[in-house]
Amino acid sequence: AAIPGAPFTITRDGGFTGNFFNVGSGGDLTLENVALDGNKDIVNVDASLVLVENGGKLTLGGGAALKDNFVQRISNGGAVYVDGGTLTMQDGSSISKNAGHYGGGVYLAVGSSFNMLGGSISGNDARLGGGGVYLDNRSVNPTIFTMQGGSITDNKADGNGGGVCVRGKGKQFVMTGGAITGNSADEMLSYYACGGGVYVDGGATMSMSGAAQIGGSGTGEGNEAFRNGGGVYVTDTGSSFNMTGGKIIGNK
Repeated sequence: AAIPGAPFTITRDGGFTGNFFNVGSGGDLTLENVALDGNKDIVNVDASLVLVENGGKLTLGGGAALKDNFVQRISNGGAVYVDGGTLTMQDGSSISKNAGHYGGGVYLAVGSSFNMLGGSISGNDARLGGGGVYLDNRSVNPTIFTMQGGSITDNKADGNGGGVCVRGKGKQFVMTGGAITGNSADEMLSYYACGGGVYVDGGATMSMSGAAQIGGSGTGEGNEAFRNGGGVYVTDTGSSFNMTGGKIIGNK
């Protein structure tokens, strides 16, 4: 049944600088028809909109929007910081116009998982790596990002991985559907700015199949890297990329 007054918006003010929601171990939070607005033009903080701790679960359903949160200094995950828990995005959800040190939209710490079934991650900005999504490299424990649908578009990293940055042994990006388009990796240091769409290093793995697409033939659909790997960049011993389907097209 429809909820009177929906959709709702919760907006950060100058007096509150923490997470809007903290999903603890065993917690299970579903957000629908609500926007969490970080109000970044007015407030800069050191906290993501949502923190998902080890054993916690966050589902972004239809009408859930996490937007406009600016995580300053060296904090990570502009919208969501997943610290060993699980994030799921469904159709009609969005993460947009957030900023962080690593992971402008989503930061996945060691042992986390992210299931993207639909929705969009767009217009986010990372000051180092992973404009849209960043997988942490601080341990060999597995961290898995599975993208079955939705889109990662128009994100930017002042470093590596404009759309997605996957780093370290045990880190996996499995892309079976959806699209990664219009992202950019720009120059900050001479050895950065690789992987406009996706950056893979340190023994991490990526697989691509089905209807997955990186880039596109339309205006603004291609990803771009200032240095190497407009679509996908893979480096370091032990890193791998296995493509059995999908398209990589129109990147620069």
